[in-house]
Amino acid sequence: MFLGCYRPMQEQLITRRNKGAKVRFNLDSSKRQKTPVPIYLIYRYKKDENGKRLTLKYSVGKKVYKNAWDAKAMRVKVGTRMNQNEADVINDLLVKLEQHCIQMVRVHPDISILDLKTELDYEQGVKRRPKQKSEYSVVEYFEKYIQKSNKHSRTIQKYEGVLNHLRSLQKHTGKQYTFDMMKPEFVEDFANFLYETKESSVNTVSKIIGVLKQVVADAHINGYHNNAGYLGKAFKVSRIKTTKHFLTYEELKKLAEHDLSGNSRLSRVRDLWLVSAYTGLRYSDFSTLSTDDITYKDGTPLLELSTYKGHSTKLDTRVVIPILPELQAILHKYESGFPKAYSSQKMNEYVKELLELVPINRVVEDKSNKAGKMQTEKGPLYKYITNHSGRYTFINMLVNEFQIPIDNVATITGQSLKVIMGYIRKDKNVTAIQVSQGVAKAIAVLNGED
Repeated sequence: MFLGCYRPMQEQLITRRNKGAKVRFNLDSSKRQKTPVPIYLIYRYKKDENGKRLTLKYSVGKKVYKNAWDAKAMRVKVGTRMNQNEADVINDLLVKLEQHCIQMVRVHPDISILDLKTELDYEQGVKRRPKQKSEYSVVEYFEKYIQKSNKHSRTIQKYEGVLNHLRSLQKHTGKQYTFDMMKPEFVEDFANFLYETKESSVNTVSKIIGVLKQVVADAHINGYHNNAGYLGKAFKVSRIKTTKHFLTYEELKKLAEHDLSGNSRLSRVRDLWLVSAYTGLRYSDFSTLSTDDITYKDGTPLLELSTYKGHSTKLDTRVVIPILPELQAILHKYESGFPKAYSSQKMNEYVKELLELVPINRVVEDKSNKAGKMQTEKGPLYKYITNHSGRYTFINMLVNEFQIPIDNVATITGQSLKVIMGYIRKDKNVTAIQVSQGVAKAIAVLNGED
């Protein structure tokens, strides 16, 4: 009698304890026995605010016949409808899910039922587990960086170009680059790869490394890595000075006056290039000018616009440029105000063809960099003129021929003084004479002679 009463009570206590502490596996009892039924994981691991125990019920994604299920062991058993291999696969899965549940609750006692179900989905491969920040490679973060960027489409294209170079490096070396590898040694390897396979110049590689450094810094700020190796001065490729070619004011006049009446294409190319030479604007800006950019202040015609370059980094990208008489003469030729632009690539091609026709027989020395090595050659000026040469022409003309102070040139071009100095290519003899004359004039004033 005592034993008979005790045994059910003991079994009841064990049942309660198991429900509160163990992972269980049950078959769906609502299904008919003639067909396979789903296996469910049951786990009562936490209580709500009222002390009521909550139940996790999770389908493990497997079905078995009821006669192939050992309810006491909570495992599949071998039989006529279940061979050994099938039973082992399912039972191994149940063990894995049980252990994962217990481990997750041990580490995170307050994990929600929804989050625990998601964890089980990750464990089974039903869902793909999101990457931890520390698991991102440089390429993977770079892709994320581009996706979240709201910068101009041209800037995005530049980012994508650098990313493609990095992908090519990975393919070449067979390595997946992590943030821990972003050190000066990597820069050297990347630069050599670009020199050897792309024949890139030092200045091109410098820009590529600069963009990469920007991405690595962004990842650091956002907690994707703790490697500060990229902060050192060695994590860069220093730019080098190469020859910047330009036309003088007299050569501009020859270009403007040359008869191109029989060639409308080159006539338009000339006018487009002269717009750059008389404003100092880059292709991205002079190719999109319209009459809306023309204003008048105190009767003086001006070009007022926001430049493309630096729009995402500079607080003030607005420039105001005087419209020189030579530029006004060009504008009068077009009803829309400005000639319609060709593509940058076509312009670079056409401007060489144009200048070869003009009697500007100047031979220049060109210092360039290819595949990381300096090259020096001499050739006719037209061979080295590009879209950007118009900007060089404007700056050099203002500073060297018109004697405009460089701070004023910096203001109207939107460049820093440091950058402007990089464009200037003064004749040393002319500069020495100008300084001598300036000093003589200053001494005369001090001596009361003037």
